[in-house]
Amino acid sequence: MRFIKMFFGVILCICAFGFTVATEQVEPSVQPFFIVLVCLCVLGAVLLLKGQKKAKTKEAPPAIVSPGEFVTVQTEYEPNAVPDDITKEMRKYYTVMQARRDMEIMAESYKLASTTKNLDTFCMRYELALRKAHTLLQAEQVGVRGIKKLDFHNTCTSIIEAAGSLKARALHNFAAEEMYKAACRA
Repeated sequence: MRFIKMFFGVILCICAFGFTVATEQVEPSVQPFFIVLVCLCVLGAVLLLKGQKKAKTKEAPPAIVSPGEFVTVQTEYEPNAVPDDITKEMRKYYTVMQARRDMEIMAESYKLASTTKNLDTFCMRYELALRKAHTLLQAEQVGVRGIKKLDFHNTCTSIIEAAGSLKARALHNFAAEEMYKAACRA
C-alpha cells in the first residue's frame, strides 16, 4: 500500500510539473483550466506523499497517594499479533473441549486468587488465571473452530484488566495479616 501511494504521488508531482509548463504555452482562455489541474495534482501528491502523524499521547501526572489509600489502575487488553506457527498449531490442535476446561480453570483460579490471604497462593493462581485468559483470547483471535459460541471474551478481558486492583487487594490482605500476626506476638 505504501509503494502504491508513493508511486501515484510521484506521478501526480510529474503531472503538476507538466501542467505548470503547459500553462505557459496554451491560450490565455484555457490557462485557468490548467491552473486548476496543477492545484489538484499538487493537492493529490501532498495527500499521498505526506507521512502519517503519530498521535502524541499525554501522560497523566503521577498521582500523590497518602499511605493507606488504594489506587485503582485501569488497563485495556490489546491483543498481540500471534506468530504464524502458533496460529497453525492452535487451529490444528486446540479444541472446544480444551477451551471449556481452560474456562473452568480460569474461573476457579481467579476465584481462589481473589479470596485467598496467602500471597504464594494468590501469585500462583492469578498467574494461572491470566495464562488461561490469554490462551482463550489467543484462540479466539486466531479463529479456532467453535470458540466464538463459548462467549468468554468479556470474562477474559475483565480478568486481565482487574490485575492492578486485585494485586493491590492481595497485598493489602497480606500486609493486614502480617500486622495482625505481629500484634499478636507482641
